[in-house]
Amino acid sequence: MQRRLYGYRTLDVEVDEAVSRLRQLVDETHVADSTPLLVHSMGLSLRREVSVDAGDVVEFADSVSVDVRFGDTLHPDWFPVFAGRIELAALATDDGSTQLTVVGTYRPPFGAVGAAGDAFFLGRRVGEATVVALLDGLTEALVGVSQWSSR
Repeated sequence: MQRRLYGYRTLDVEVDEAVSRLRQLVDETHVADSTPLLVHSMGLSLRREVSVDAGDVVEFADSVSVDVRFGDTLHPDWFPVFAGRIELAALATDDGSTQLTVVGTYRPPFGAVGAAGDAFFLGRRVGEATVVALLDGLTEALVGVSQWSSR
């Protein structure tokens, strides 16, 4: 069973600069075997190496997006798999802010047993923490700092 996830951040960077940095990040992802992902959930921290499959950056009239999929490098069946999209769009304000959005689904590990455990015991915390970790990493890469405005 897949769970739908969504998160966004308001970045204090012009959209053109954020898009340029996203393109560079996607190019780097295409040559890397894995990248670290640090997830904080329920008072615990877990660092895993994940394999990232990023598509091409696609431009629309008012935004850009890139499809992304990642899962644990060493034990892909033991950890959730995320598949979704990263989007960047200029906000309709005069301050030059950019909205970073991550939307997608994740598949809990261990099939039906894992989905039941995720639904009843973890309350989607691991999947949501994964999106937060992805947003944190993207914010740092796109803005150059680890501080953000979030909603």
